[in-house]
Amino acid sequence: MHIRFLLQCAGWSLPILTGTLLFVGLYWDSFPAPRLTANIAVNEQVDRLARSSSHRLDVLAVGSSMTLNNLATGPVLEHFGTTHYENAAAWGIGAQELELYAPLFIRHFRPDQVIVVTNMMDMQRGSPLGTEDTVAIGRHLRSGGGVLPYLRHWNSPYYLRQMRTNRIRFNDPSNYEFLGYDAHGGSTLEVPEALIDRTRFNEPPPLMADLDAGR
Repeated sequence: MHIRFLLQCAGWSLPILTGTLLFVGLYWDSFPAPRLTANIAVNEQVDRLARSSSHRLDVLAVGSSMTLNNLATGPVLEHFGTTHYENAAAWGIGAQELELYAPLFIRHFRPDQVIVVTNMMDMQRGSPLGTEDTVAIGRHLRSGGGVLPYLRHWNSPYYLRQMRTNRIRFNDPSNYEFLGYDAHGGSTLEVPEALIDRTRFNEPPPLMADLDAGR
């Protein structure tokens, strides 16, 4: 009786499993990085670096979207005369988060030079980043990627949901969430005039009361 019930359950779930596997296989190039933290851009950046960059760096860029989306790779390579350069920036890494985020990459890559592109908005709190997050980031950088991190941070609804959005994030430089990394980790935006969000230019600088006085 129990075996028959289990076989029936397996049979009912087979179409769902088959459809899910077909969807994943069809859009594998947009499959998200392991959910190391609540910050999607951090997860993608850390996974990229864990899988693709093992050498010691001459130059490392860290910071928020100001560094990720506004620091062009070409001029950096030309200025410093090196190809041993990586941009490890991600959205939501403001001044407060940078104190936890940057040391992980500095210890791992031991760069000679560190670049941070910032503005007053980075003095406000960004995405939450705590001790558990930094442990997961450090472990993943050392792991070299692979399947194990997915098992350690398993969340199937998250992965399937992000696959759909990543089809835009990875391919559309006019999207403000663009994560189409170049060979060194930069994701330079190319937003057409008609699509520029003018409200960003009209936002006043944060008030002194909103800033973290310790940063």
